[in-house]
Amino acid sequence: MSRKLVIGGFYKHFKNKLYKVDNIVYHSETKEALVLYQALYGDFKQYVRPLDMFMSEVDHVKYPEVKQKYRFSQVSLDEFGNVSPIDEAETAFSKAEEVFATVGQIEATSPATDSSSKEDRIASLVEKFLDSKEYEDKLDALLLLNNNINDDLIDLFAESLDIVVEKGNLADRVRSLKAVLQAHTKYEGGRLRR
Repeated sequence: MSRKLVIGGFYKHFKNKLYKVDNIVYHSETKEALVLYQALYGDFKQYVRPLDMFMSEVDHVKYPEVKQKYRFSQVSLDEFGNVSPIDEAETAFSKAEEVFATVGQIEATSPATDSSSKEDRIASLVEKFLDSKEYEDKLDALLLLNNNINDDLIDLFAESLDIVVEKGNLADRVRSLKAVLQAHTKYEGGRLRR
């Protein structure tokens, strides 16, 4: 069975960091297929890695404590906003273009059509939060996620802001994250009015 790389899909590295695949690009001289992907934490840098390396299994001799089979495993956001692994034997999700990831052969396939509008909305709001430069937009996305927020998303959002939201009651964690965003929004607004 060949694994599939989903352009626009979310992938978790075996060191527990989240990334989004942006595209497949090709080396100008060797024509080697390379995966262009972006970190969804810290300064959101973009990286490029050979396709076969991106799709490879973890070196369990070098990393014996790692349970994840592949270097990068696809994850999704379910209807409740939970980050969860995708069974890679099944078809991909959310209208993203699928690409067969066999070394030496890249073949585009038709997009999956079984994604729900709720999943699309959640994914869109998560992307809005992570991509926005304005704290007010981040706050809007957080408020719109309301009942779909969970601990995984709070941790992801907090990491993207370089803050720590203490573990505990989910409602308290949401309030804490909201308070940080409101403080930044107030500061941005006050600074712009001067």
